[in-house]
Amino acid sequence: MRSGPAAARGFTLLEVLVALAILAVALAAALRATGLAAGQTEALRDRLGATWVAQNRMALHLALHDWPSPGEFEGDAEQAGMRYVWQEVVSNTPNPVFRRVVVRVYAAQAPEQVLATLMGYLVREPEDPGAPPQQDDQQPDTEASPGTEANSPDAIPSGSEADAGGPSPEELQAQELRAQEPRGY
Repeated sequence: MRSGPAAARGFTLLEVLVALAILAVALAAALRATGLAAGQTEALRDRLGATWVAQNRMALHLALHDWPSPGEFEGDAEQAGMRYVWQEVVSNTPNPVFRRVVVRVYAAQAPEQVLATLMGYLVREPEDPGAPPQQDDQQPDTEASPGTEANSPDAIPSGSEADAGGPSPEELQAQELRAQEPRGY
């Protein structure tokens, strides 16, 4: 063994190679983790866009008060700059007032992989909702008795709405009640 100024020369070749091997393994692990995170971010973006497409399909049915026929329907949509293909399966339920709608969304580039699935139910709108009975604070300002023509359901409403061709108060109240009915998926 040497002592003195010649003993402090530095690392041996073997020590340098071991340090480089450890550094290479650590950098490879960090690079792999970064690649996985980037891939997951892209997959999350695709799934989020597909979920928006499915929600838009259901919202469209609800907004239009739609009552689609049972069957399968297909189409495509663009969301966040990506092209998607959607498929709807409409089926009857044991309750004739409800229809089950299942929306599946696929990437246009990979139509075999389902990115999002949304299931919901549509409610049939009543054909004739009928006017609910008016409450005391909504009674017209007429002094007619209950059997007179002014209170009969076939009476022609008078006033600016009727003259302008607008809806009658009963129709407005029926529309309000329909808007307040719960609709969900």
